[in-house]
Amino acid sequence: MWYRIALAVTTIILQFFLRPVDAQSSFDGGIDCSAFQNNADGSWTVLQRAYFPTLSVWVNAGVTFNPGQSYMDNDMAGNLNQACGQASAPPGQPAPPAAAGN
Repeated sequence: MWYRIALAVTTIILQFFLRPVDAQSSFDGGIDCSAFQNNADGSWTVLQRAYFPTLSVWVNAGVTFNPGQSYMDNDMAGNLNQACGQASAPPGQPAPPAAAGN
């Protein structure tokens, strides 16, 4: 009897921890967009060490996420575009003009 209860509890716990993570949920709150630089080629560079709470991972400064590149099963550049938009320009350069119609 205890074996069945233990098996049921273990199954529930494993289902919780092994569930698929929606890529967008990685950017739901807690992301400091000022820690990233949006580059002209659509990539994003980490300017200062940044934490992704739902991924439970720190990313060091200097890392660049290229469009379409997968990192921990996430399109980081695409998700940063959604979370932060075309937010920043390289230091000392003007921000890129907003696209017409926005």
